[in-house]
Amino acid sequence: MGVSANITHPVLSDPVGMEAIQNCQHIMELVVTDTIPVSEEKRRMLPKLRVLSVADMFAKAMQIMTNGGSLGMYKDSLKVSEF
Repeated sequence: MGVSANITHPVLSDPVGMEAIQNCQHIMELVVTDTIPVSEEKRRMLPKLRVLSVADMFAKAMQIMTNGGSLGMYKDSLKVSEF
């Protein structure tokens, strides 16, 4: 049985660390956001990697703030599946 590990800002700068993640039998998937670009090379090095875009979420939040709306209400309306 394994886990899904999550990283908000995937620096992924250490090749040894990335190899350790890839070889760890307990990590089935590494889910990261695209707040920092993940190169194709790093994606090839880590087949367990899944990159989720936060662009739509940030765009919606900026639109709400621009119109004077509440981010609290937006946050409460988010569903895990939107990520």
